[in-house]
Amino acid sequence: MPSRNFPIGHDPGLLPGDYLTNKAAIYFDFNEPIITNLSSHRIEVEGLPVGVRSLRARSVRLRVFPNPTDGRIRIDAPNADVRSTDVMTVSDLYGRQVARTTYGRTGSGWDVSALPAGYYLVVVQDAAGRAKGRAGFVVR
Repeated sequence: MPSRNFPIGHDPGLLPGDYLTNKAAIYFDFNEPIITNLSSHRIEVEGLPVGVRSLRARSVRLRVFPNPTDGRIRIDAPNADVRSTDVMTVSDLYGRQVARTTYGRTGSGWDVSALPAGYYLVVVQDAAGRAKGRAGFVVR
């Protein structure tokens, strides 16, 4: 079966700091629906890239190694589009930012040993907070 993309976006008029709340009704056969808990999401500045933003977020190809890691990662951005002052953030699967530094400070490696085991997304952003590149990595 071919893979299919499923984009999810939000109203472009939402600003960083705005909150979205939602709940869903899940139907199984002809039974009464199961209503989910109310969820709340705060719009961040280019947190996890989605939609059109993801195209820009792929303009810089990041490489994280070793991957998986036991605590120290190195980040390689082979093209010259990354400046030492660009911000690097690490987010967990829930989109929560768990670490932050500048690209210039990752030259000798970035200690992520305080993070619990799991999958993380590292994003490089320019001075305006726009995502330029991203890559995933696993902490054992």
